[in-house]
Amino acid sequence: MCGRFNLLLPANHNTIPLSKCCVEGTLWDGEPVGQEKTYAGQWTYVSGNNNQVAIWIVYDAFGEFYGLFARLVSSFHHTFLKPTTVQILPMCPSFGGEYNRVGAVGYCWGGWAVFKLGAKSGNGLVDCISTAHPSLLEMEIEKVGVPVQILAPENNFMFLPDMKAFVNMVIPNLGVPYDYQHFSGVEHGFATRGDMNSHEYNAAVRAHCATIDWFKLWLHKQPDWNQGV
Repeated sequence: MCGRFNLLLPANHNTIPLSKCCVEGTLWDGEPVGQEKTYAGQWTYVSGNNNQVAIWIVYDAFGEFYGLFARLVSSFHHTFLKPTTVQILPMCPSFGGEYNRVGAVGYCWGGWAVFKLGAKSGNGLVDCISTAHPSLLEMEIEKVGVPVQILAPENNFMFLPDMKAFVNMVIPNLGVPYDYQHFSGVEHGFATRGDMNSHEYNAAVRAHCATIDWFKLWLHKQPDWNQGV
């Protein structure tokens, strides 16, 4: 079992360059199993009841409005938090203070956000991060200070081959645990809005399981970085 977690999602994407694959996708089968409530004055979606471990989800453009992340959160058994503006960093201390361990996972624009959360200067805002089909990453890469996972589709207009080569050159030398996984034959958005009736299904399942395993390792088992994994 993957355990239960809690998640944060910013909503304002007005300044983000969008491509067709950012705003189109397939609505997955299934129904959300959680409930709505407010957290710190913001609308939240809650699934699960763990009070020790939390995960923040930073969704991709329009992900919430497709109803995809309610399903995603329910499948992880987590809690889903959505501020009305991009104010992740100011909210982190109050949220993180409620849990012993906090992770963050981001999709598309959320990749940039979770690298911000996991920066060396973040003073322990999160304990580990994961991102699938990330975008907008530049200098944030060199500043990450927590275990980091990248799930990279073969075709990603926001994470081109030169950037993939850069992260795989830089991050292994930062002294943080690192997991990079390549997903052949899929494109930007596969992990959140991929067509479950196509070859994207296996890739989405693999990404889902990889994310769960990553958080189980760093939020539950908590191995010593110096001993390897």
